[in-house]
Amino acid sequence: MNIREDIEVLIVKEFTSRLSQDEQGELSEWRATSELNEKEYGRYKQIWEKSEGIKSFLEEDAAKAWKSCSARMNFAGSNSQKPSMWIRKVAAIMIPTIMAVSSFLLYQNVPGFGHLQAFEVSKQVDSIVLKDNSSVILAQGSKIIYSKGFDEQVRKVHLEGMGYFKVARDENRPFIVNIGESEVKVLGTEFHLRESESKVELFVTHGKVQFSMGDETVILTKGQKAIASNGKVIKSEITDNNFMSWRTGELKFEGEDFSTIINEVENYFSEIKEVELLCKLPEEKVTTRFKKPTISEVVEELAIHFKKKMVVNDGKLIVSD
Repeated sequence: MNIREDIEVLIVKEFTSRLSQDEQGELSEWRATSELNEKEYGRYKQIWEKSEGIKSFLEEDAAKAWKSCSARMNFAGSNSQKPSMWIRKVAAIMIPTIMAVSSFLLYQNVPGFGHLQAFEVSKQVDSIVLKDNSSVILAQGSKIIYSKGFDEQVRKVHLEGMGYFKVARDENRPFIVNIGESEVKVLGTEFHLRESESKVELFVTHGKVQFSMGDETVILTKGQKAIASNGKVIKSEITDNNFMSWRTGELKFEGEDFSTIINEVENYFSEIKEVELLCKLPEEKVTTRFKKPTISEVVEELAIHFKKKMVVNDGKLIVSD
């Protein structure tokens, strides 16, 4: 698709934070005109963000950028160029550059376009068996990205969300999982990984696992867990009965307090986005279990145990007297 020159200029001005309010309206109107326009804009933006060479352009101020561009365009020393002309010259350079690297960047970074592919789960738990016979069970809303030839030399995947890995043993090819800013490395084992907010949690159910974030690395064995956050990795024994509840469909509580139970319920039900406490924190300790429960069943029973009113409204669990 060929984009009008004036639109190309607006795109470059937006990417370089030089778009006026009126120009923003014009660009937004063009994007909204057709799905094809929006798709083309998205392709330009995706390539721009993924290219370090192009992103470095954003770090230059206008004077430095102008000096660099003018030298290449053989009118260095001319101070009469208007800002609009400068933007057009920049667009003349940057747009072809973007188009020139687009195929390579899409091949390297976007699943489905090149050597990467993705397996994504939306509303239910699902699983995939990889080429090396390792299996991954994903919780709803989770995704793994991996190379189409991942079993040839390097067994490496990227996880977003939550998943349970059963890794086929191979002494010569470690299995690596990147999640957030951390990395898991194993030869053959079973473990559960969960990413939430600014932390990553690892639970080892079989074998041995190497877990790293930044300069910190720990080794975990069966029955141990670790939390990675802000460049730190903290190891401990597994005491959480429900870290696999999303897979088993079972919630178990043995003398647990309100905060612990509500946190687990919030993790289990994707419908609950936040919890609002409109009363004093309940002091009761509760022992109970649920097998593949509905959200209403859990809320109704916990309301009885904690002697509180509980209702889920628009993604919020509200607790009151």
